[in-house]
Amino acid sequence: METLTNALTAKHQTVSLEQIGKYPSTLLAYLNQDERLKPFYTAFPTDRAGWEKVIAAKQFSPENRAALQKSLRQQYGTNCPRSVAKQIELLGQENCYTVTTGHQIVIHTGPLYFILKIASTIALAKQLKEWFPDKEFVPVYWMASEDHDRDEINHFYLFGKKLEWATEQTGAVGRFNTQGLSNLIANVNGVPSLFLEAAQEPTLAKAIQKLVLGLFADFPLVVIDADSAILKEVFKQIIEQELTQQFAFSALESTTKQLEEKGFGSQITGRAINLFYLKDSLRERIEFENGIYKVNRTDLQFTQEEILAELDKHPERFSPNVVLRPVYQETILPNLAYLGGPAEVAYWFQLKGVFAEAKVPFPMIMPRAFGMVVPAPQHQRIEELKLTLEELMLPATELKELLLSREAMEPIDFSEAQAQLIQSFALLQEQAELWDKTLVATVQAELAKAQKGAENLEKRIVKAMENKFGTKANQALVVQQKLFPEGGLQERHSNILNFMMTDETLIADITNSLNPLDFSFNIWYR
Repeated sequence: METLTNALTAKHQTVSLEQIGKYPSTLLAYLNQDERLKPFYTAFPTDRAGWEKVIAAKQFSPENRAALQKSLRQQYGTNCPRSVAKQIELLGQENCYTVTTGHQIVIHTGPLYFILKIASTIALAKQLKEWFPDKEFVPVYWMASEDHDRDEINHFYLFGKKLEWATEQTGAVGRFNTQGLSNLIANVNGVPSLFLEAAQEPTLAKAIQKLVLGLFADFPLVVIDADSAILKEVFKQIIEQELTQQFAFSALESTTKQLEEKGFGSQITGRAINLFYLKDSLRERIEFENGIYKVNRTDLQFTQEEILAELDKHPERFSPNVVLRPVYQETILPNLAYLGGPAEVAYWFQLKGVFAEAKVPFPMIMPRAFGMVVPAPQHQRIEELKLTLEELMLPATELKELLLSREAMEPIDFSEAQAQLIQSFALLQEQAELWDKTLVATVQAELAKAQKGAENLEKRIVKAMENKFGTKANQALVVQQKLFPEGGLQERHSNILNFMMTDETLIADITNSLNPLDFSFNIWYR
């Protein structure tokens, strides 16, 4: 494996995902264009002709464009940044398309891959513009503002410590008020003012919108909150199809079975109705029992006539789950591609049949960028220790043993000294047997004492060696914990604040350095 030191004079290096050894088989099979997966996607992202096919299939009406623009203008209001306003204007053009990533609105951006997702999407829009200069491409971050899993979004990791936002709010997390959110970082030296200002916005959705746009202020980007009556109106026909025909479950089950028959596991499971009822601080499953639609864990229930009347009057009260959210996205956006992590790539394959039943074009499926940031102190230490990625991924005990053995000029082997000791006492025993047999027991006792003393000396010598070289081993373990926290990937654990408080250009450098069609593991040296 290539050593990290080979690239220390550069700011950016890539290695294969296989070398990292921590990514799932379905993702690797897709990137290797495994024949078994080809029925489950439209085209592979590096195929320019495939993009032409996806573009041709994406018919988006002027009415839907107008609705999208109206909703976005409503979301941003009078304080809409000029760069965002320009992108919204472009979305009204027939030759304009989006490329999208989505994620939960984790407080203060959560783990590093949140940033990598958006950077990848921006880089892809730039690449498509180079390929198709007569068209426009708007990168979109889709906020999962309707998600209700509070425990997944209420914390992040800073300098190895878990910081958790204590709130008892329920329902769609995007509607949460931000009381107490800024307290988590108020006393942390060096936090950019943007994080503190964003945390003062009235809702979590508004906070994340402001934060993301500020972090990517140098780039075109639209942040969309799909918790919108205008956008749900566009999706209303498919909501009705799900309520009355319950089409998504059987379509998902069929495609999932096909994938499993080809040796691939499933990431998501569907329900009879893949919709939630959304109102105020409530987001609960809609269930169908004995001809009645019931809202789980409430007293709310509807006949079919009543629930369709509710849909007609209040489409914003119907929220898609993981099975229908992608269909919602592709219905309300002139979208060409979705960029996601390993699990997302895998579950989009499961949705091919759902899209077919909904009569919605299936987008290009792309992995987000993968990678880690190596700050200057770790960068320098790696150079001194001459470590490789492979070595840094060893269990801590093995890494320590490796470095200790590397520091020793030659292996320490006490067996020869022990053999000489035994041989010397054997000569003494021969003389004792010759001149006074009663001395044999004394010789043997002295041999045992000498062997015990030698063993103690060996341990003391080994301990001295460990004391001498142990500092370097401990330094390596510190680096390992920074780059692979808790034995996992940095991108899935550490927040961007761990790096950008002393590195203002980091996000711009990451975004500008990405090749969205090179699905390797990125290493950014700072």
